[in-house]
Amino acid sequence: MTGYWPRPSRRSSANDTARGHSTAGRPAAVLTDAGVSTGSAAPNAARPRDGPLDFLRGVDVMLMLLVNFQVAAAPAMLRHAAWHGLTLADVVFPVFLFVVGMSASRAFDGRAAPMPWAAIARRGALLFAIGVALGWCLRPDLDLDQLRWTGVLQRIAIVYLACAAILPIGRGLAVPLGLALGIIAIHTVVLLYIGAPGSAPSLAPGAGIGGWLDRQLLPGRMSGGSWDAEGVQSTLPALASGFLGIAFARASAAPGRASRLALAGALLVLGGLLAAQLIPINKNLWTASFVLVTAGIGALAYAAASAAWPALAAHAGARDFVAVGRAALTIYVIHMLVIAVLRLRPDGGDRIWDLLVAGLAAAGLSAMGASLLFGILATIVCRLLLVPLQRRGLLLRV
Repeated sequence: MTGYWPRPSRRSSANDTARGHSTAGRPAAVLTDAGVSTGSAAPNAARPRDGPLDFLRGVDVMLMLLVNFQVAAAPAMLRHAAWHGLTLADVVFPVFLFVVGMSASRAFDGRAAPMPWAAIARRGALLFAIGVALGWCLRPDLDLDQLRWTGVLQRIAIVYLACAAILPIGRGLAVPLGLALGIIAIHTVVLLYIGAPGSAPSLAPGAGIGGWLDRQLLPGRMSGGSWDAEGVQSTLPALASGFLGIAFARASAAPGRASRLALAGALLVLGGLLAAQLIPINKNLWTASFVLVTAGIGALAYAAASAAWPALAAHAGARDFVAVGRAALTIYVIHMLVIAVLRLRPDGGDRIWDLLVAGLAAAGLSAMGASLLFGILATIVCRLLLVPLQRRGLLLRV
């Protein structure tokens, strides 16, 4: 399931990271889950790494960890919106899917060799399986009815496979952009005008066609009880987040890069805000307005990183985010295993997680401050656990 790259020398690794290039003759990166997998532009040829994209991936996955380590008292921006609305916590996952599309384009567009379909299918299947296994670790039970088959890694696997599938269909913007806009338009019509059998259309949790499809098609446990946050219907517009990443990556390769990237991001955000007048911004439903606004945020973040990269690349902090971005699947798995440990209940009492947060609160912090500090410390612990694995080249590659 895993493969390992030889450990590059410290000097060459640091220099290559600063330039945004691959190390030890590595091929170009293909985003899989929260991490990268390998692909090549042509036989025996290495494609340079996109430093700003690795940096953005690293920042995004660290924010993902910070959000996932919060409790109910966390600052509002680090908690998901109750239903309609948008917070920083809501932005992290769709931006990651946007990066999936960008990374797939960077890795596979312009290949001289045929698409490695067997390897692509293997990556998708392994990502999905890892996601299911990590979900089981959070709630270990031999009863398959209690197993959650959907989740973050599972959705990323699906989006990755879909992005790879459309890449050979033309080399311009028309296909990914047209598919993305078509998908969110159809999804909007379905949400607003098609209800579950015997019911009127509804955007309430689990009440519309999406909840009905989840109940009919998904086995096992669902995150919302009668519906799932990564359910059947919302997965379709999630593909659009990846497709917009492909379109943006191709646009960023054209002349006039800086202004083009910023303009594209601003137009996506504006389009999303206009769409919100028709259908609310909602992460669980993955509405059209949500897709456009979050893709625009991802585009603007990449544009800012690209513009600042000549100055950023030399800084140790930026290089650390790049390193995390290149080992994102590994650190994501680490954080899920840490969460599994934190959920344990010694002697059948409170969870370790609750005991640690309560300890911070007892030291004089507010409930919000305790949640925030705990999230920061837990995220740092995951980063520290990644260090020895990186030094030995023991990173997950699917």
